[in-house]
Amino acid sequence: MGIFRVAKDTNYSIIHNTPLHDSNLSWRARGLLAYMLSLPDDWTFHISELSEHTKDSEKITASIVKELKEAGYLKRYPVQNSETGKISRWETVVYEVPTIDTENHPLENPPSGKTIEWETTQWKKGDY
Repeated sequence: MGIFRVAKDTNYSIIHNTPLHDSNLSWRARGLLAYMLSLPDDWTFHISELSEHTKDSEKITASIVKELKEAGYLKRYPVQNSETGKISRWETVVYEVPTIDTENHPLENPPSGKTIEWETTQWKKGDY
């Protein structure tokens, strides 16, 4: 079997090989992570929006996102409302290589990485 490659002058992405070769990830998780990393850094993801670009249901997409979170490729951080002190939203960070969270991060400043906003209404208990 051969591999046919195309010229990479437009419409391509460069990502780290680690997630593509990570045997702890399902093929679906590898594909979703590659898709998420191919989008602009300021892209806002929603389970429903991700599901629109695949044959998978929202439930399956949510389980794939959960797999990425458990493997360290995706983390969610609460962001406080400066006036009320309550959590106003959750910010999600997507990583090209898995991370191990060994420290507590402040609510308003997530660690560096590809940050995205995620509406809390898209998550159900047990889906994250």
